[in-house]
Amino acid sequence: MSLLDKLTALAQLRETAKQAKATVMGLRTQFEVDNAVALTAARNAELSVVEAEEVVREAALIEYRETGNKTPERGIQIKIGAQLKYDETKALEWAKAHDLAFTYTLDKVLFGKIALGMPEEQRAREMPFVKVEEVPKATLAVDLKKALEGVSEA
Repeated sequence: MSLLDKLTALAQLRETAKQAKATVMGLRTQFEVDNAVALTAARNAELSVVEAEEVVREAALIEYRETGNKTPERGIQIKIGAQLKYDETKALEWAKAHDLAFTYTLDKVLFGKIALGMPEEQRAREMPFVKVEEVPKATLAVDLKKALEGVSEA
């Protein structure tokens, strides 16, 4: 098969793929028209889930702050993460002094890993401009039905 034959075959394959894609787009558009009510209901249900999850997470964090309980209810767990607070100019100066800055910008991910990886006393000595705040985050079980098995409704 010559190069021209291969090129001609490729052109035909591209045209076939283009037509198939157009057919699928037409079918997809028709599907969306035919099922607009169900698709809208599904999107609204997902939005309701997201909103309800935020309400539950916030309520769990309030209870955690009041009681210190990291498992305020079945299917909910409070995890504590670390958040760095620092002056970026001072952090960049520190990074340059330690040969960690190769440009005029701070690699925040690398800087964060270094800062969090240091023992607290060392960080306080070497990076007095860095403060680490504990940040609680509520996580919800993926399978709440399973997590709530055996719980009677109030």
